[in-house]
Amino acid sequence: MSKFKVGDKVRRTKDEFYGMTPGDIGTVKEDTTGSLTLDEFGGRHSNNCFELVETFKQEYKVEFTDDLKVGDTVEVIKGGYGVASEHIGSMTTITEVGGDYCKGPGVKTKKFKNIGFDGWIGKDTFKLIENKTEETKMEKPETKLEKDALVEAKKEVVKAEIERRAVEYKTATENFISLEKSARDYRKRADELAEKLNITEAEKKQLF
Repeated sequence: MSKFKVGDKVRRTKDEFYGMTPGDIGTVKEDTTGSLTLDEFGGRHSNNCFELVETFKQEYKVEFTDDLKVGDTVEVIKGGYGVASEHIGSMTTITEVGGDYCKGPGVKTKKFKNIGFDGWIGKDTFKLIENKTEETKMEKPETKLEKDALVEAKKEVVKAEIERRAVEYKTATENFISLEKSARDYRKRADELAEKLNITEAEKKQLF
C-alpha cells in the first residue's frame, strides 16, 4: 500500500538524493510501494526518507447546486452520510429534490457503484454535469408558414374545381333546355304542316 498519495507535500528526513537534502519539501508526483517521484526533483526516491507535511485536498467548484432538479446528471465530489469517499467521481441522476439534510437542501439519486441509499443527501455532495432539458416540440417559423401556405393553396384548388364543375353543369343544363325547346318547336311545326297537308297518322309514322 502506498505511503503517500499524489499531491501530498512531503519533507525529506534523511540522506541526499538528486540534489534533495534533508529538510527539503517536495510534491508527490507518483507513489508506488517503496518509492516515489516528486514534481520538484528528479529520480525515484525511497518513501522511507520522507514524512508527510500536508495532505493534498482536491478542491472542487460546485456549480448550480441550488438549481438541481429531477433528471439532472451529477457527479459525486465528496463523501458524507450515505456516500463514501470511494464514490467520489461516480455519476448518477437526481430522482427527488427538496428534502431536508442536516437543516440544508437535500436530494435523492439513483444507485451508483452498486450502492443504493434511500435517505436524503446534501446537495453540495454533487456537482452538476448536465441539466435535463424539457423537450418542447416547436415548429420552426418557416415550417409553419410553409404548412399554412400549403393549406391555403389546397383550399384555392378545391374552390377553383368546384367553380369549374358548377360552370360545366350550368352550361350542360342550358344546352339541354335549349335542345328540348328546339325539339318542341320542330314537333309543333311538323304537326301544323301535317294538318295543312291532310297527312294521316299512318303517313306521319312513315315520315317520322
